[in-house]
Amino acid sequence: MEELELGLLHLQQNIDIPEITLTVHPVVASVIKKCAEEGAKPKVSDFGDRVEDATFLNALQSGVNRWIREIQKVGFCIRFSFSGCSCNLGFTGKYQF
Repeated sequence: MEELELGLLHLQQNIDIPEITLTVHPVVASVIKKCAEEGAKPKVSDFGDRVEDATFLNALQSGVNRWIREIQKVGFCIRFSFSGCSCNLGFTGKYQF
């Protein structure tokens, strides 16, 4: 009976999952938009000389690192809140193009 009560308590928990915003680099967004308008899939060659531009590549890497930190925050929150409990969770992320 105690296990059932504990199980029901876990189901009643409301956990606030932080909202994340994953910002896409403007150049990447414009290439994706242009390719979508043309009905094509984006390719590395669509970026032209920018694939050799260290400043551009560093900005992309910095953006990816921000994405990773944001996603890790959500993962930490979920693990911390549900340690030892198997529950179904859902959240929405916002993608800015």
